[in-house]
Amino acid sequence: MTKGTLPEAVRLGPHGWLILITLYGATFMTGLDYSVITVSLPEIGRDLHFSGASALQWVATACLLPTAALMPLFGRASDMVGRRGLFIVGVTTFTVFSLLAGLPAAARAGQGVAAPMIGPTSPALIVSASPRGRGAREPWGSTAPCSRRGSSSGRPAAASSPAA
Repeated sequence: MTKGTLPEAVRLGPHGWLILITLYGATFMTGLDYSVITVSLPEIGRDLHFSGASALQWVATACLLPTAALMPLFGRASDMVGRRGLFIVGVTTFTVFSLLAGLPAAARAGQGVAAPMIGPTSPALIVSASPRGRGAREPWGSTAPCSRRGSSSGRPAAASSPAA
């Protein structure tokens, strides 16, 4: 083994990289969606003729409340029924409701139910797909930064600056 290379046992093959890209992509997608909701709230309020911030708050709450409430349940369910299947159901459901995002509260609530299926299963699947052994790089620690990058990617520059 030359300096700077990993032993064969700890390298990811093409299949391993495809798994990691899929898992990171799903994590990024959920983070991005929360940011898109926040940025689009004024436009949603104008289009739906909401009278004030209290009515508009329910658009964001419709997504975040089920996510927070269902995260522990789906974490346990993934241990009992299998992470891969729950992850696939979560990504599929989240994608369908993302395509229906023109229906604000209903679609956001659907995304809020699907996101906690992705949240606990993605890091667990990343650990499962990671190579083991001396010198292995454990990529599971990068799920949180991936979600944060998704959250910050949906914000326009003016919305994320303090002066805006």
